[in-house]
Amino acid sequence: MCRVAAQMAQFWDGLGQLGDIVLRDLQTYFTDDVLDLLVVETNRYAEQYRQRNVVPPHSPVNTWTPTEKNEMLVFLGLMGIVYKP
Repeated sequence: MCRVAAQMAQFWDGLGQLGDIVLRDLQTYFTDDVLDLLVVETNRYAEQYRQRNVVPPHSPVNTWTPTEKNEMLVFLGLMGIVYKP
């Protein structure tokens, strides 16, 4: 797991009961099959983007590492928790 994913997981764990509720709700809509599909397609898109575009040396695209199911679940959970007016 990458450093950012580890930090996200730590944040998720720190939510306690709220995190458990969000996780339960997420798993209602995002089954393992759906999460697997999101991971595969995210990684495929990143690889295609790198192959088809000229990426500057300082771009974060150069440090891309393939995502994993647990990282995707944490990301989706944060999207449901973060409030933006």
